[in-house]
Amino acid sequence: TVGTYDVTLIATNATGSDDEIKTGYITVSEIENMALQFDGIDEYVDLGTNVINPGNIFTIEAWILSNQLDANWHGFLGNADGASNGDRSPGLWIYNDTGLHYGFGDGTNWNNADAPDVITPGVWNHIAWTFDGTTSKIFVNGEEKQSHTTFSGKTPINPIRYIGKVDLQFKGYIDEVRIWNDVRTPTEIVDNQYTLADPASETNLLTYYQFDKMSGAVLPVIKGADDGTLISMEDEDWVVADYYLYPQSPTIPANVVTSISGTDLVIDWDDSANATGYDVYSSDDPYGAFAFVTSVVASTYTVAADQSKLFYYIIAVDNSKITTTKINTKLNNEVR
Repeated sequence: TVGTYDVTLIATNATGSDDEIKTGYITVSEIENMALQFDGIDEYVDLGTNVINPGNIFTIEAWILSNQLDANWHGFLGNADGASNGDRSPGLWIYNDTGLHYGFGDGTNWNNADAPDVITPGVWNHIAWTFDGTTSKIFVNGEEKQSHTTFSGKTPINPIRYIGKVDLQFKGYIDEVRIWNDVRTPTEIVDNQYTLADPASETNLLTYYQFDKMSGAVLPVIKGADDGTLISMEDEDWVVADYYLYPQSPTIPANVVTSISGTDLVIDWDDSANATGYDVYSSDDPYGAFAFVTSVVASTYTVAADQSKLFYYIIAVDNSKITTTKINTKLNNEVR
């Protein structure tokens, strides 16, 4: 329980007699990395009417764990209080268990799209939706899943108001809701998906709800807008968000290419989401044992002219040296 407590520490010697007594106090404060769980029936958070509308350039982010296992559309961020679908705010829904439905009203039309089979139910997924006025993109766990220009030239008419519902309620968990008035880069999305070190210094961050409470009927706003009000929710709905304990595995290195620089071979590949570096392995035989060569931070490696190995593969790792599920990108390119 949150509070300050008097404590007494008694140290005893080998014979069991008192050796030293220390008194003092400890303070138990609000725990970090909390989230809210929603029952999918009548629970949601009302953010009020002062959430800023980001306009036609934005990024919307949230961590979600979906327990929706049906074909309906269950909104977890948005606002559908208007007279028509054309009045809807930017909104995100889970549909068909693993799909994302998203869009916004421009005052006349409901501009929307589906991203099927991008969510894994029952585990934490980091969702980021970016729109630069022309191109809309969906990222899941830092990996781009969809890009299109369906919303080009359109501008949302209303701001987001609800967490945990739009029209139908959402069943699952939500954490770290952010609304920006810029397009976050893939690197920014990955580097800051777990937490923001200094929200006050983020000039393009319009609204941020961190969810780091253990109890109460208020969701404090960290930046912008007003505190959110929990509707039909109880203290038991504040739960630990454990995604920070289990970082997302790095994605497989993709688009591996080789080129010649003088007498050296240069191997390049796309940055892997969630990776903090790459381990390089080599072998004389593409079907034989590969030996570790070195670790690199950037997505490039140069095979010097005096190296005799013929085959290489790359493994993306995170800062705990956790690799993806045996991700091998074999480079069957002879360099001699």
